[in-house]
Amino acid sequence: MTTSSYMQDALPFFQPTPAHNHTETSKAAAEAAIPKVKRGQKLVLQAIQESPNGLTRDQVSSLVGIPTATVCARANELLKIGLIGPRLDETTGRKMTRPTRTGSNAEILFPMAAITA
Repeated sequence: MTTSSYMQDALPFFQPTPAHNHTETSKAAAEAAIPKVKRGQKLVLQAIQESPNGLTRDQVSSLVGIPTATVCARANELLKIGLIGPRLDETTGRKMTRPTRTGSNAEILFPMAAITA
């Protein structure tokens, strides 16, 4: 079993694997980043789970103290594996949003348990 397939089987939280450009150096760097991806996903997920009103990616960044771009990447991974998601406004049927620090609206993310409840 290769290290990559072992990581995928033993640690299902790593979906998808970090991006690489298919060179050996890039693949090695992607595999080395796996523990960091897991930690980042956990930080983002925990922040969202602990907020009953949900959080924007910008709010997660402020709370956790990691760059918004990193939060966006980890949140997108969590969205893809179904652990978090947006909630629809009951009145409009659109994704719920709130203003960010820059004033633009951003979707509010919730743990999936809160969305399906």
